[in-house]
Amino acid sequence: RALFIYRNKFQLTRTYPAGFRVNSSNYDPIPCFNSGCQLIALNFQTPCDELNLYLSRFRQNGDCGYILKPDFLCDPKMLFSWSSDSTPAPNPTSCRLTIRIISAQNLPKPLAATKGEIIDPYVMVKVHG
Repeated sequence: RALFIYRNKFQLTRTYPAGFRVNSSNYDPIPCFNSGCQLIALNFQTPCDELNLYLSRFRQNGDCGYILKPDFLCDPKMLFSWSSDSTPAPNPTSCRLTIRIISAQNLPKPLAATKGEIIDPYVMVKVHG
């Protein structure tokens, strides 16, 4: 994995779904983006979470058609390795995410419960990247 990331500092990398598959499923594009892959091929005929992640990554850059490599791939002085704790890694920036629920309707009962009228709704948030 570390050699793959190092290769992406100097070479172009194209990833695509495995050729032996018989369906049109997609793979998670986030590890490819984070490793510096430049061309990530997904099946657009299959609407799925992976395709939504892929498309949302481009929306973050104004739908301009490209995404810059991570900083650690552009700076030759910055070293990075997945496998070693002794190698300095880029410092992640932290941020606060605030979510306000403004409306909800047709809420299902938790765990498919059939009795009782009171529900205790909850929100699940997934952060990718």
